[in-house]
Amino acid sequence: MRRWSALNWSALNWSALNWSARRWGVAAGGAVVAALLIAVPTAVLPTPWFGRDLPVTWWSYPTLALTAILSGLLLASYTAEPGTAPIRPQLRALVGAALSWFAVGCPVCNKIALL
Repeated sequence: MRRWSALNWSALNWSALNWSARRWGVAAGGAVVAALLIAVPTAVLPTPWFGRDLPVTWWSYPTLALTAILSGLLLASYTAEPGTAPIRPQLRALVGAALSWFAVGCPVCNKIALL
C-alpha cells in the first residue's frame, strides 16, 4: 500500500484534462460568468446596483476565485464534443454553486457554508 505524505502530482491522471480548445474556452467563459454572477449581487465587486452593510471579508476573494475556476471546469466537463451525446448535469453542482454564493455574500451564512 502506498503512503501519501503530500499530494503526488506525477501520480495524478492528467490525461483526463486533455480537452479540446472548445472545452477550455467554455471553462474560461464559464469561470468569468460564474465570478460575475456571484460577485455582483453579493457586492464583492463594487457596482452602483448592489451594496453591502458589512465589509467584504478577506476569504471572500479566494473563495470567489476558487468557485469561479471550479464552476468553469465543471461546466466544461458537461460540454459535449461535436458528434457525441449530450451530458446531463447533476443537482450536486447546483447545490455547490448556491453554497458558494452564500459563502461569499452573506457574512452570517459564510461560516456555515464554508464548513
